[in-house]
Amino acid sequence: MGQEFLDLATALPYPPSFPPYSTTIILVTVFSRLLTVPVTLWASKRAQRYEENVLPALRQIRPVIAEQEIRAMAKEGIRGDKDYLRKVHADRCQVILRTRAKELAKEYKCRPLVTSLASPLSQAPIFIVITTMFNQLARNPASCFDSESFLTLTTLMHPDETMALPVVLGLLTMANVEASTWVLTPAEKQQLAEREAKSREMSQKDGVHRLRFQSIFKSAMRGLAVARIGLGAVAPGAVTIYWVTSAAFGLFQTWLMNWLDARRRRAAHPLPITSSPLKSPPPLSRSGSADALRMLSTERRVSSQGTRVTSSAQKGKLRN
Repeated sequence: MGQEFLDLATALPYPPSFPPYSTTIILVTVFSRLLTVPVTLWASKRAQRYEENVLPALRQIRPVIAEQEIRAMAKEGIRGDKDYLRKVHADRCQVILRTRAKELAKEYKCRPLVTSLASPLSQAPIFIVITTMFNQLARNPASCFDSESFLTLTTLMHPDETMALPVVLGLLTMANVEASTWVLTPAEKQQLAEREAKSREMSQKDGVHRLRFQSIFKSAMRGLAVARIGLGAVAPGAVTIYWVTSAAFGLFQTWLMNWLDARRRRAAHPLPITSSPLKSPPPLSRSGSADALRMLSTERRVSSQGTRVTSSAQKGKLRN
């Protein structure tokens, strides 16, 4: 496979100012990433189905489930203080919502786990194979990689002594983490910040630590950005060019997909703004259980008051 790459680099009719091996590395990288674009589009369609079918259904049945569980708890004779009842109610509702979410995701063929893993799993084998190929070519004196320089690289066989390309690699990886917010309007960014602040406040109030996939993903990507700088500092120049080009393509692809998704949302109907294309129903927390209990009790009081008012009015008409 390495020899085929060398033959391709020498066969393509580049202008004299274009370094053949470096240019071919960039072209091979772009072509390999284009091969996985259909999988990315497929995963995006699945995420769209989850957003348009599963989430509205969960929002619709959430208050119904809350009321049913309140009545079930009363029928079962569950007793305790307010905090205990809130916790029990929230746990029971959450179990039902999770089960219903899995059923709906299976029905609409949009399971979040498959959607999340589809794109990385499709890219990983190609990434590993091409990285291995360029690494072996860089260690082979017959590859002529030592006769070509590119940007800050003196040769394609040795690491970047200036550390410029490894730093660019880390910055591109870090930018990929924040790319989801670039397409948001100021109002949407404010709404997103308010939702995150409200979620943190609920967690502190309930004393329950909730794992947030988006926060974990961002932390992992930031760690990967730092690790990539270290790896790029010791990797051969050919491998570094491949990594930087792949990261740049990934950043552009992420931005484009987020932009198309945001435009679709705004054109269709306003939906809750999140920083991830893969949405999951917000958990029914203890405070949510308390709100449900208060809403139900308020509705019953209003209903009973309305009945008494109607009855009094009817009696007044009869007297008249």
